[in-house]
Amino acid sequence: MTLFNSRLFGCAALIAATASVHSTAGWAAEPVIKPDLFAAEAMRAPHRIVECKLTNGETARCYQFEIKYLPDGLETGPFCPRTVNEAGGLWVWSGENSGLYRLNGAFWSMLDTLGYSFTKPDGSVNVEDPVAAGPPTGVPQKQSANYCLEARPDPGVHASVQIPVVPAKLKSPTELGTVGFVGLALDGVPIFSDAPTVPATGNLPAIDNCGGHFDPSGYFHWHQVSSDMKSLLETHDIDGHCHLPQSASAIFGFAYDGYPIYGTTESDGEKPKDLDACNGHFGPTVEYPDGVYHYHASDKPHNLPPCLTGATSEIPFRTNAAFGAGSAHSGGGPGGPPPGARGARPHSHGHFMPPPPGKVPKQPQ
Repeated sequence: MTLFNSRLFGCAALIAATASVHSTAGWAAEPVIKPDLFAAEAMRAPHRIVECKLTNGETARCYQFEIKYLPDGLETGPFCPRTVNEAGGLWVWSGENSGLYRLNGAFWSMLDTLGYSFTKPDGSVNVEDPVAAGPPTGVPQKQSANYCLEARPDPGVHASVQIPVVPAKLKSPTELGTVGFVGLALDGVPIFSDAPTVPATGNLPAIDNCGGHFDPSGYFHWHQVSSDMKSLLETHDIDGHCHLPQSASAIFGFAYDGYPIYGTTESDGEKPKDLDACNGHFGPTVEYPDGVYHYHASDKPHNLPPCLTGATSEIPFRTNAAFGAGSAHSGGGPGGPPPGARGARPHSHGHFMPPPPGKVPKQPQ
């Protein structure tokens, strides 16, 4: 069962959006976001409009969505392979020989030549639940191994998302950095920017063929534009496919600033022109025939926009989890999560934590 169905390929025309969407938020201005595009299968309750405080200091109206830990019917995985003879999910390697890779024997062998130890002599892969590993001390220990991390889902976790009804364009964009809050996909899955790197943590939180994985606190999220993974896999010559409906021109979701996110092409199949530093521009789309500012996926290994041009709610994403990005104890938001998570966990996104004792990263030789 898939979740995107007709939302990806045949959405009815929305309220026309003009250049007024670039102005600051106002109570009487026309909205851009169309909440009915989001999958009902992912929602715990109907959306509503609430008063919210934006990052530009203004008080505005936001749509608030209550989402599940995982939309009904969304299949996930594979993530970490158990042996070097198996093919698992994907990873964007940022060290030497950087690029998008399938998690297989060739990839583990490459990392071994760079000084990492993800496999055992018997050919098994070091796989660990980042929560079961226990809290890290934050104190470097002698390295013994590196781990492919595979977090478990927690049906008890849910989240609230706020997106401005009317986008408020900022004077300068907000860089998203690592594990920054990007937006909400139409399937009801939250979107995060780049996952933490192996050189930074020593461990690898595998993503599946559609670009997502579970946060250590138990909810699923995307790190890629999942509706256009076919383009990304073909560009980087990766053997595999995402099982979700694919379209390079379809709307993927909405960023937390209220602007829509599309795939790598325009509705006519042509590559977009005149993109800004956030991979966005103003122009017509199927949903906005009179034009709207919108983002596009890129052909880079991390295919999400690197920054947001508009203000977001001060609390765009909040979970009921005790830890992890979006928990009440973690803070976070565009620019990546700050330190200060609850308890012994020093970072707000579980797989952004320093490795547990005895699993501090080896540095490439």
